[in-house]
Amino acid sequence: MTMNGKRLGNLLMDADIITKRQLAKAIQKQVKGDKRKLGEILVDLNYVTVEDLTEVVMEQATKAKDESE
Repeated sequence: MTMNGKRLGNLLMDADIITKRQLAKAIQKQVKGDKRKLGEILVDLNYVTVEDLTEVVMEQATKAKDESE
C-alpha cells in the first residue's frame, strides 16, 4: 500500500512503531507465499495493533489533504 508516495512499512518505521527487522520478517512471509496484506501480517505477528495502523494511515491522509489545499 502506498500513501502519498510512502509505503506502509516505511510509514510505520518513521513513526517508530516497528523496526526494520520486524518489517523484513513480515515481508519475508509474503515472499514465502503469504497472500495477506502487510498490515495483516504485522498485526498477526503482534508487531502492531489495528489502532497503530489506523493512526498512521489517518495521519498520512491528513498530511496529503493539507498538502493539496
